[in-house]
Amino acid sequence: MDANESTSNCLRLILPGDEQFNATLSQIPPGWESTANAKGCFGFVPDAAMGGVLRGVSNAEFQDYILGGEYEQHQQNVYGDMYVPPEESEWYESDFKDIEEFLIDW
Repeated sequence: MDANESTSNCLRLILPGDEQFNATLSQIPPGWESTANAKGCFGFVPDAAMGGVLRGVSNAEFQDYILGGEYEQHQQNVYGDMYVPPEESEWYESDFKDIEEFLIDW
């Protein structure tokens, strides 16, 4: 049996390199409601250290994610050699003042 085939008795593993791998990572995790309620979640961000798996974050954690360099690290992981870092910071702390909702289109 090919490693990518599945049968009714087997589960298919989606590994890096599979076309569905990144799409699977970008899905909000099961049980997200309890995570959101427990953390007072602002949203979900891809965890660069965990290969892009989404994790729930509060508003303060989101700001730290963007301003602390983890967002840029994730971009480097996704785009590799094609990633060109911006010449200057894309966001500043003042950009987040009084923000209730923020959308980054991956």
